[in-house]
Amino acid sequence: MDWIGFYNIIVSVGNFFNKNQSIIDVIIVLAAIKAFGHISKVLGQPSVLGKILAGIIIGPSFLGLVTQGPLIKGLAEIGVILLMFLAGFETNTNRLLRSLRPATYSALLGVMIPLVAGFTAGLFFGYGRGESAFIGIVLVATSVSISVQVLREFGRLQSKEGFTILGAAVLDDIVGLIILSVVMGVSIGGLSTLHIGTVLLKVIVFFGTAIFIGKYFFPLLFSITAKMQVSVPVVTTCIIVALIYAVAAQYMGLAGIIGAYLAGLMVRSANQGGTLLNSLETVGYSFFIPFFFAGIGLEVTLGCISTEMMSFTAAIILIAVVSKFSGCALGALVGGLQWRPSLIVGAGMIARGEVALIIAKFGNDMGLIGGELFTVMVIMAIITTVLSPPLIRLFIRY
Repeated sequence: MDWIGFYNIIVSVGNFFNKNQSIIDVIIVLAAIKAFGHISKVLGQPSVLGKILAGIIIGPSFLGLVTQGPLIKGLAEIGVILLMFLAGFETNTNRLLRSLRPATYSALLGVMIPLVAGFTAGLFFGYGRGESAFIGIVLVATSVSISVQVLREFGRLQSKEGFTILGAAVLDDIVGLIILSVVMGVSIGGLSTLHIGTVLLKVIVFFGTAIFIGKYFFPLLFSITAKMQVSVPVVTTCIIVALIYAVAAQYMGLAGIIGAYLAGLMVRSANQGGTLLNSLETVGYSFFIPFFFAGIGLEVTLGCISTEMMSFTAAIILIAVVSKFSGCALGALVGGLQWRPSLIVGAGMIARGEVALIIAKFGNDMGLIGGELFTVMVIMAIITTVLSPPLIRLFIRY
């Protein structure tokens, strides 16, 4: 073979990979997620830990095989919505309401302690009041989706600590939204009682409308779709409902995962059975949900923090872990849970995940924080998310 022919082959191969890069990314992510998840289970750890580490290893920080492109990001967003929808679908509403007291205490202390700790840390490291307040807000955030997966693996999602974590996460999101609105109002000089009242009204309207529709229209909706002469109409309807509720929650200023979780609760109340759950799990876990876990790891970009920021980054991570763990665990204990379930609640609320990433990006876009501080918040969100699964496992086995 002459050199020209060899060169043409190399060019052809390069063109093929360039044209099909998105599909190749999907293949790499799915293979890596399953492989590392399996290895994690073999080593006695939750599979979700291995899945997140898979994203870090194949991402820009190590091998650089996959980047967080539009396709991967879109699949990840659908994945977390389906994950939380499944969590809501599996939740016994009556038992959830019985856990409202420890969930409330856990949410309140889990908001107050990280907020004060983050604000104080920001001032200590020389940031202004506005930036320090925003650091505290990011530390308030909780991503319950990681904890849901770990609790499902250990069969503890329907336990007292599982219901407490779910309830506290919903309340945490609402309180965090109100605090964010207050800080934004102060920063732009437009804070008023009307502004805070508008936020509260949006929350009430969303939950009221979502529950009303779920209770009175879902039974009719599913009775109609079940008779449709197409493939798996009910499963498709569930996915549509989950996406609509997630988008509606985001429109009202809440995290989309809260809307997806509420959608799952409402579908369960419409008397949909276990066969549907199995079908939804197959759709979610075989394709969409793995991209959510991989996406967390793909967000990590080591080396983007200057040497001067290392100590601040380490301090923020430590404060994020200790403040959330102590606040939520103490709240659960005061609310009536025993020591071990309270420790599990504390560990389950540590993960900041995509909720903190969304808030941090919002602050960066609005000019409330700078690029370097934004990067610190991203690293904090990733590290706390990675730490949460092994801590939950530790206290479950304790």
